[in-house]
Amino acid sequence: MEECKTGTVVFIVNFSFHFVTWSKRSYLSRIYNAKLAAERLLKRCPNAMVLIRLANPRENTTPSQCVHSGDWILYDMNRMIRHVFGGIGVRFIDVWDMVLSHPDPNSVHMGSHVIDQQVQMMLNYICPELVEM
Repeated sequence: MEECKTGTVVFIVNFSFHFVTWSKRSYLSRIYNAKLAAERLLKRCPNAMVLIRLANPRENTTPSQCVHSGDWILYDMNRMIRHVFGGIGVRFIDVWDMVLSHPDPNSVHMGSHVIDQQVQMMLNYICPELVEM
């Protein structure tokens, strides 16, 4: 296998909202395969960084949304992701509390203030030397 010759490689992935209707078995199969891919990347490019953005609570305006994408389902998906990817060197962008503590209503696509904070959190991982103390 050829070693990575480029500069810093950052790979960001999200396994959340579009997967809420999948069965648990299918979802776990998907994230286990993604874990294998992340391990191959990290072996080939040891300086690469894999970031996984976790789910956040969202609005549920209809009864069917409460069933297929309620907060417990999203929280459980986060738990599965942490379990599967834990210990291989990936970093998690956990925005659950950030979204809950913001005065805007919970949404799949939060407002720009929350998005800005999420980007800042991500950049803290990518270039920590630029973080102001």
